[in-house]
Amino acid sequence: MIMILPIFPVLIRAVYTDIKKGIIENRLLISALIIGAVLRVWLNGLMGFVFGLKMSVAMVAILFPLFLIKGIGAGDIKLLGVIALYMPDRIFYITAAAFILAGIWSVGRMIIRKVSGKKLWIRNETLHFSIPIAAGTLLAGGFIR
Repeated sequence: MIMILPIFPVLIRAVYTDIKKGIIENRLLISALIIGAVLRVWLNGLMGFVFGLKMSVAMVAILFPLFLIKGIGAGDIKLLGVIALYMPDRIFYITAAAFILAGIWSVGRMIIRKVSGKKLWIRNETLHFSIPIAAGTLLAGGFIR
């Protein structure tokens, strides 16, 4: 629970820049990674850091094929990798929650379009995945109960 507090401002900034610029800044992610590494060592020792790092690398490796087919952005993958360092024991729940929330958001958006008589599918439309990632982190990360 304590590790969600330092990641909260990172999530806010990631969502903001994703909506405004369509990117999640590398300097934000690198800073969060360094702070997360220091906190992980301080709170859980070297083995806690190694576990968090393993989960971070695992998340990036698992999600990389989605990046190759343009199903998810690189910044989103890196953001989930950083979150994995902070909350390695919750990252799979967080990721699952983010994908479920993104699916609900997408279907809801399509239903609204259908009801309003607009085109159901818009080519090259983006979904700012940082929003479901932030919501999934708050829900599955244990901040909201």
